[in-house]
Amino acid sequence: MNYKSEIFNGSYFAPFDFQIVDDYILVTHLIFPEICSKAQIKVGDRITVINGKNISDVIKEKRELLSVSNTEKLLYILSKYENNLIWTDNLPQKSLKLQSTKDKNHSVKIDMVDIRDQAKYAVIMNYLKEKIQKKENRKLIHHDIAYFKINQTLQFIDNIADDKIDTVMDSILNDASQKKAIVFDMRAYPDWGGFVYHYIYKYFSPAENYFGKYYKPNLKNIGTFVYKDYDYFPSIPGKTTHQYKGKVFILVNPESQSASEWYSMALQKIFPQSLTIGQQTAGADGDLVKVNLPGGYLLEFTGNGIFYPDNSQTQQTGIRINELIKYKDQDILENRDLEFERVLNLIK
Repeated sequence: MNYKSEIFNGSYFAPFDFQIVDDYILVTHLIFPEICSKAQIKVGDRITVINGKNISDVIKEKRELLSVSNTEKLLYILSKYENNLIWTDNLPQKSLKLQSTKDKNHSVKIDMVDIRDQAKYAVIMNYLKEKIQKKENRKLIHHDIAYFKINQTLQFIDNIADDKIDTVMDSILNDASQKKAIVFDMRAYPDWGGFVYHYIYKYFSPAENYFGKYYKPNLKNIGTFVYKDYDYFPSIPGKTTHQYKGKVFILVNPESQSASEWYSMALQKIFPQSLTIGQQTAGADGDLVKVNLPGGYLLEFTGNGIFYPDNSQTQQTGIRINELIKYKDQDILENRDLEFERVLNLIK
């Protein structure tokens, strides 16, 4: 509440989309080409300074104000156009220093977009809807691969009677077990906890699946934690295991947060041969903890302690990754999915 004006400069949006890479802002799309052309801003330009302040300093300031567990997640949040959090003031014009694609440095003044302008607001909303739809439609399609997107699993049982769900899921997972590889795309928030917790466990996992250790804050002695008896796996009478010997890939990035990280850890244990590929995850595993504070305030935060069985932590650091993927400017501009490309190379 005290820093609201410093965090949310929401009246004016950039006329271009962008992504933060290291210590600069990469211009990825011109939403309002005429405004960008007037300011001589092009796709591929790097913004290195906002209003006289280096991007690295801006990021450092934002880190003190935003609730994130690591730098990768911070850059992800700051890069989301709709969050509009990277800007340092709420003025309708910004002074920027650019490095163009021809390695020329120059300064420009750019007019921002007033979202109270209904026509321009509509342009922004249409752009964002199309961008989100393209992202949701992106899938890995290959005849040798069973591909599961973690935020699109509930559709498997839509309009299926309760007494038929087991049969439907067994059929889907049986089909997956015949493929050369299974890909779990965890770069989103799960839409159905039962997919990994119950059905992947039921079909593929050994009887016990202790993939981590769960600790909860001791609210009677703040700063200490106690072990929490947790249902790491369901009790399924007559459970059988279908051991899968093909390749398994778990795709992660900063969007893999909380439940997505938790289920990724479970998958890593269920499939010992799996490769986890991508970028550092959010480091925000575990349920929300609620603490009542004086004055009637309720503090909610991801405060449970989640560890691997060997006691290595997941908070802040994220889950274990076998292959880190680093995107270059051109990869971003070409809208490539390097994780998909890596999987396809590995199953050849």
